[in-house]
Amino acid sequence: MGMIAKQDLVHGAWYVGHCRNAEYAKWNGEKKHFVHWRWKFAVKYPETILHPEDDQVYDVFEPYEKVDKPDFVEEIEL
Repeated sequence: MGMIAKQDLVHGAWYVGHCRNAEYAKWNGEKKHFVHWRWKFAVKYPETILHPEDDQVYDVFEPYEKVDKPDFVEEIEL
């Protein structure tokens, strides 16, 4: 299964994919980035991350499939 192109992402939709810190992320089509929950030193906070089309240097979220919000993932504000 290939990565979903940025132009094909749906605002507010959840995606399963890959980045260093998350397997699930929510697309914000207005701001053109993903949002996911990040755990660091026992603290959970929302973190934004770009699509690979927007960054070739830093960590990015590679979306592979649009999914319903997983039950084990807390809702996140865009």
